[in-house]
Amino acid sequence: MSTPPPRVAIAMPVYNGAEYLGEAFDALQAQTEADWVAVVTDNASTDATPEIVRQRAEADPRIRYVRNATNLGANGNFNRSMALAVETGAPFVKWAAHDDRPRPGYLAACLAELAAHPEA
Repeated sequence: MSTPPPRVAIAMPVYNGAEYLGEAFDALQAQTEADWVAVVTDNASTDATPEIVRQRAEADPRIRYVRNATNLGANGNFNRSMALAVETGAPFVKWAAHDDRPRPGYLAACLAELAAHPEA
């Protein structure tokens, strides 16, 4: 039996985002909509980004960590993040930055609006 895809995938490209990543993850994990997956693509960070993301991913299976062996440049990392988010099978993908702190009802409100307006 296969697991159904999440309602939304969050593509989070990051490079040296250690200063705010904890707050960004706290905000994601506080969402009232819990059916999401975050795909974090680390663009060969040289700060504590890898440790922070690995720790969060170990504690929460909705967080997936992919570290680039070399820096792909911003466009390359964004493209990789989006491709991996799409591969989750989620019907919606949302961009997120390492310093985003959406309010707890943000994802639920977005999904409700999309359900109410499928033409969007």
